[in-house]
Amino acid sequence: MAAGGVEFVSTSTNLTPTQVRAKFSAAPVGCTNVAPGKNCQVTISFSPGSVAVNATYRVNLVINSNASNSRISNIAVTGTQTR
Repeated sequence: MAAGGVEFVSTSTNLTPTQVRAKFSAAPVGCTNVAPGKNCQVTISFSPGSVAVNATYRVNLVINSNASNSRISNIAVTGTQTR
């Protein structure tokens, strides 16, 4: 689990968990303890590396919560390599 309860889960069959961590990263700012009704910022980066032209990768950004009445949030993220 990444800092701030944020991680990526691949929705593409062509990505292993290791590849997901190499291509996508999240930098949560102030997301360690977010009070009810408050927010935090998550900056997402995509670094495709040396992949085929027009390769598309799909992942879910998963934001976990420790609140008893909360659900885990899944946000679809797509990264496309074009040259």
